[in-house]
Amino acid sequence: MPDNKKILFLTHTKESLDYISRSSRSTKSIPQRNNPLQHANFISSRIQECHNESIRQTSHLTQEQIAAIHYKDGMYLEFSGAQNYDLAVKSLENISSGIRLLNVKTENDTIKATVYVPSGKESIFLNKVQAYADSSLSGDRLKNNDLISSIENIKLAILESFWIGKYEDIPQDSVSAWCEIWLRHDSKFIKEDVIRSFTDQCAILQIVVQNDSIVFPERVVVLIRANRNQLKKLISTCAYIAEIR
Repeated sequence: MPDNKKILFLTHTKESLDYISRSSRSTKSIPQRNNPLQHANFISSRIQECHNESIRQTSHLTQEQIAAIHYKDGMYLEFSGAQNYDLAVKSLENISSGIRLLNVKTENDTIKATVYVPSGKESIFLNKVQAYADSSLSGDRLKNNDLISSIENIKLAILESFWIGKYEDIPQDSVSAWCEIWLRHDSKFIKEDVIRSFTDQCAILQIVVQNDSIVFPERVVVLIRANRNQLKKLISTCAYIAEIR
């Protein structure tokens, strides 16, 4: 039986559009510090203040108590860039020294990065700041300029520094909720040891942990049920937390 359907020909259906590249800009937008020496002194003082505050948080505990609770031997820092400027996040990490970049996010056009710094390794940042300051005095090209000039402020990381998502979704003090904890692991801290240490820490803090976990190349995701206060204590003791969702 012959097919009597008509063939349709479309006309005037094309539209020319200019090509727009979606690639990110290759140059960094770093703020120019009018007084590099003053900025260096500020950054140096913030690192020292964070270090001192971190020590004060455990100064009331005995060595036996610290060992029993397994307090982390280091501190979490939150680096903030200037609003509407870049933050040299890659330069914040120093893998050979154990300094690890954990997460990066943008809030109100401000880039923030959470970094774990082992005890004593804050000197690496201080040395970079000193080189930046010395070069400003000598009139030479500023050393470590992209890193130091891009930092607007530094503070000890808090629960919100790790939380990925809306802050109103963070569990309340008296109400527990299921949360994803993203733990870092690498060749030095193998995932089995990280999970075991984290699970032991949760047991001490009476936090419920699901047995199953999801493993990625540099992260392992564990599901726990905890309230806000327990999450804050977990951050103060565990050295492997990268993100909380």
